[in-house]
Amino acid sequence: MVLFIDHPIVLGACAGALAELAAQGEEVRICIIKAGAVPNCFLAMSSYRDSTDMVVAMVRLLVALLADRPPALGRALLSEIAAQERGEQCIESVLDRFDEEPEILDKLVKIVDKAKTMLSLNE
Repeated sequence: MVLFIDHPIVLGACAGALAELAAQGEEVRICIIKAGAVPNCFLAMSSYRDSTDMVVAMVRLLVALLADRPPALGRALLSEIAAQERGEQCIESVLDRFDEEPEILDKLVKIVDKAKTMLSLNE
């Protein structure tokens, strides 16, 4: 994804494709995560805050990576995402786009809340 950092439409399409791949199982999710998807998602989202569709696609990818994870791995990934969110507030900026998807919205609110907790602990 880093090669196309100047093209938010391509980044959004890549995020969508990776989200579909992530649905194929834990092994695929692990490979995507190990390839640096979380920091790259936040790099893209912070670079193109005005491209709401791309930010939403990246958020959907992060949610897909969180889906059906073993509890310990899920908590670790949630913490990694929240740590990135703490500095960027990219997810919080698009929460209203998920009002009609309560399952996704609940996960995103958890991330944002955890990020705010991390931020307040550092102060």
